[in-house]
Amino acid sequence: MKTLLYIMITRIFTYLLFTCFSFLEDFANVANHNANLNPMQQEDCLTEENFEKAFHYIQWKQKTSKKLSKTQKVLFSKGYELDAIEETNGKRRIVFFKKDYKYFSVDVQDKYIPHTQVVDIPQNQIYFCELVNNAKFANLPTNYLYKYIDGNNNIWVIDDKSIEYEPIATENSSSGMYSGGEPFKKYISLEQYKAIQALLKKALANSSIHLENRNMGCGTILEMVTESITVKYCYLPMNHEEKKSIETLLNQWKQ
Repeated sequence: MKTLLYIMITRIFTYLLFTCFSFLEDFANVANHNANLNPMQQEDCLTEENFEKAFHYIQWKQKTSKKLSKTQKVLFSKGYELDAIEETNGKRRIVFFKKDYKYFSVDVQDKYIPHTQVVDIPQNQIYFCELVNNAKFANLPTNYLYKYIDGNNNIWVIDDKSIEYEPIATENSSSGMYSGGEPFKKYISLEQYKAIQALLKKALANSSIHLENRNMGCGTILEMVTESITVKYCYLPMNHEEKKSIETLLNQWKQ
């Protein structure tokens, strides 16, 4: 009886030992495979379009999320907090923080930039791709929507596919005599959208000329991630060159 029991225990132990070694071998193979992956294979998600989606997603979450960090950053996995930063020179980057310390940032030109002594580019790529997946799930427009209100309260709505003009009616004008003309909507190319966007962004970045209030005759720019969420706006002085340049370009579409 003891011999039979001993044999059974030995067989069970042998089976468990074999299973354990098989598991460890499989784990080692997976680890070696991951270690040998070409980092560029994981970097495919960092395209200009995906960066735009991720950048807009963060801006959208900062405006709509019920729970943000104490410094108004977007909460993310593994304890990370996210911010979408646009510098005065127009350069934009997505920054991954932990407890207000920068861990790494992402932009299209410089790709993954570490801000600590621990550099793990492949892992950073994985985090960014996770962010892109979240952004795609939110299904936000890839490019900004703009509204420009000129000094007479005519409204221009511009996206990456069309430009729409909504003129003020005579009865709604401040003089009771002015009419903005006929409304229209025209399709535009991405290149034409980019040309209009460049002027609008130039004016948005020039904070030294911005007015505190919307005075009569001024120009108003709204930069939006959706039709209801504005992420930037400014008021331009009535006779400033920035305002004139924008309105000269837009008025060409009336022809």
